[in-house]
Amino acid sequence: MPLQAQSTRGAFETMTIHVGGATNFNRTAFHRFWQPGQGGDVTIQTPFYAGQVETGLALHQYAAATDDVPAFDAMQMHVGWSLPVTLSPRLQWQTGFRLGNYYMRFGDAVQNGHVGCDLGGIKRCGDDAATIGGDSESEFFMGLHTRLQVRMAPTWSVHTGGYLMNAYTHERIRLVYFSAGISYTVQTSDWLQAFLR
Repeated sequence: MPLQAQSTRGAFETMTIHVGGATNFNRTAFHRFWQPGQGGDVTIQTPFYAGQVETGLALHQYAAATDDVPAFDAMQMHVGWSLPVTLSPRLQWQTGFRLGNYYMRFGDAVQNGHVGCDLGGIKRCGDDAATIGGDSESEFFMGLHTRLQVRMAPTWSVHTGGYLMNAYTHERIRLVYFSAGISYTVQTSDWLQAFLR
């Protein structure tokens, strides 16, 4: 049955590696200060006792949209869970949640003299001029994701999907991404299955 939970025997039997590109397409107050650039992600996923569990890493670039803020690179490190639904022998859809760390590394420092300014939710300025940049910030995030996967060969697939991320900075950052790429599935070694179980 498509919605049947994974059996104990099936847990951790395979590992699927998803590699793809990602583009941020929603627009919020955050985007008055930063414009999204290139991005990509890698996710490793395995069947669990119910659904599937995963861990992953995503990298994204954000260019400064004004002279008041520095550009920054963002790295998302996450763990997550999803429920797969088999639509046909070659087609699978899954949706689930992720949580993890959103790490931002800012570029060269800039001088900002705005009074009480809010830089898109990442940095806040006081009453005096502040130097912003050459720094980093790390925050907790939660989100939802969905993926449609088409099997092209016994171990190879292509996928497309998207994910929504809420980073809990001073002012919450909400970003929505479209992603697409390839997936490769391998059999998990016996010793690793035993360790994970």
